[in-house]
Amino acid sequence: MPEPPSQKLVDAYGDELLSLLQKHWDNEHIDFVAPLKFLGAGEENLVYEFVLDDPDNVTGWGGTAIIARIPHAGRGDNNHHLARVQYALNEMDAPAPRAIYVGSFDDGTSVIVMEKMRGLHLPTMGCLTVIMLTFLLMVFWWFDTSPLWLVFAIWVLVIGTLSYPGIMMRRIHRLDPAEFRQHYVDAGGAPERLSVGTYIDGLRSWSLENGLPELIPGVDWLEQHCPQIDEKVVCHGDCHPFNILMSKTGAASLVDWDSAVIAPREYDIAWLQQIYRFFPHAEPEMSPLARLACIVGRGLLLLVLRPITMTYNIGIRVDRKRLRYFEALHMICWLNLLKRNTTKEENLEADASVDSDDWARYTASQMKQSFFERTGVTLVTNEPEPKSS
Repeated sequence: MPEPPSQKLVDAYGDELLSLLQKHWDNEHIDFVAPLKFLGAGEENLVYEFVLDDPDNVTGWGGTAIIARIPHAGRGDNNHHLARVQYALNEMDAPAPRAIYVGSFDDGTSVIVMEKMRGLHLPTMGCLTVIMLTFLLMVFWWFDTSPLWLVFAIWVLVIGTLSYPGIMMRRIHRLDPAEFRQHYVDAGGAPERLSVGTYIDGLRSWSLENGLPELIPGVDWLEQHCPQIDEKVVCHGDCHPFNILMSKTGAASLVDWDSAVIAPREYDIAWLQQIYRFFPHAEPEMSPLARLACIVGRGLLLLVLRPITMTYNIGIRVDRKRLRYFEALHMICWLNLLKRNTTKEENLEADASVDSDDWARYTASQMKQSFFERTGVTLVTNEPEPKSS
């Protein structure tokens, strides 16, 4: 985890950001801060929010809420990739935030400025709807309406909320991958950056950086068995309920396109299934009550996982062998995420309990077992042999 930035650095980057945008539009009568707000330091970026105050709409973005991302020093640069992806998506009128500007500071640090999407996360929207629906049905129940309607309505709503990512997948999978790739290249991107092979290479280096050499045999297997097929689609790479925003008008948008690739549709489906299977055990900061809720929630998710998958698969042929391959691929990613999220420094910052590491180890063991079932490769930690007395 990167160290929290100093207030001096936050202020300096904020001033330079506004100066950069002022030069970009070359109009001294435009105010870019109303006000500038530092949202915090994420895993990869410093994030700022502000409103573009442009009463004459010289920029075409007057009054728009803006998000700016500035990468941490030494954390790599994903901003230009994201900018190119969003440029391609904007050209194709896809459900994604609009990219406004991408540039660099004097020290070479890149910055991407994009529209802030307005709305509620899908699970939040679902919870609010459940509360409202429960209240209304309790009123009906008071007037001798069968309580089974309450159970049925909530169950249908839960199924609908959890299956909505599948609906969004079908929408983005209809985008023309050749057109998407061309727009990406037109924006200065290298086409191989959108390939699964490049993603696997990244998993190899990431595993070594995280001190997980036991994952390398798994990465080797993934490289040797990577499916070579012609049918590919635009994949979001991280499509799950918390990356779907619902606006007041009911329109839905997908955010966080950093992991976008051109791959078989099973790439996205496998990621969503892994989210539903393992996500409740992947957060070390959970309180005991939240963990209990996650245990119950995970059981319910497993019960409805097959109907959710079938909701997506209606009318679409999904190759089960490819699906299992991409499930294995995403498990390597998840094992790295577990390692990153349970470092000693993060546990101290989050005031997490000691057993958060035990929780992560349990989840990791489940993933390694699932990986073995799909590939026949055993991911074993190379523990040092005990010294003989």
